[in-house]
Amino acid sequence: MHVERHVLFWILATAVLAFALKTLAPVLLPFVIGLAIAYFLNPIVDKLTSVGLPRLVGTVLLLLVSSAAVIAALVFLIPILAEQTQQLIAALPAEAARFKSLAETFAREQLGARFPEAEAALNRGMTGLTDSLPSLVTSIAQSLWSQGSAAFNFFTLMLVTPLVAFYALLDWPKIVAKVDSWVPLQHSGQIRQIARDIDTRVSAFVRGQGIVCLVLAAFYAI
Repeated sequence: MHVERHVLFWILATAVLAFALKTLAPVLLPFVIGLAIAYFLNPIVDKLTSVGLPRLVGTVLLLLVSSAAVIAALVFLIPILAEQTQQLIAALPAEAARFKSLAETFAREQLGARFPEAEAALNRGMTGLTDSLPSLVTSIAQSLWSQGSAAFNFFTLMLVTPLVAFYALLDWPKIVAKVDSWVPLQHSGQIRQIARDIDTRVSAFVRGQGIVCLVLAAFYAI
């Protein structure tokens, strides 16, 4: 009877936790990203601490350098993306006309005498598209509203995430010690070894992907 109550308690607790995570997912996202950033930057802070730099100073210095790198990347990337977008918009009418010409040529070759019927059907489709333009405009307006909400969430993310990353980096040894205190003593060695193996694999994967991204960025930038 006691075992059944224990199992029922854990099932209910898991269900409540899953419901809470699903409900609070938009709010928890900055905290999850901040903890992830702290996890990946913590080894660098440990190196700075090992050479005699206070952890607070190392954390502030590392976050400033990281923020400057992100801002510099945005400053360089946004003008390039804007220029490429303008070039795409300028070339779009000519490309659309070329595609239409190719499509008409292909249709004439494949359909032969039936091409006028296909062209009439295409014109009817374009007329129907024109008639549905008001609903299309409404859909675009709704899309812009959703994108505005996404932009607001993005700026909120950019404000909260650095604070979470700062305090997580500052107190990372305390967090690790607290989690380590929850480990059952009879299985502590095995669990710690598994955690070290996971940490080694994940960090190696992230470093490898980062190196690949840097190599590709340098290759395409040349």
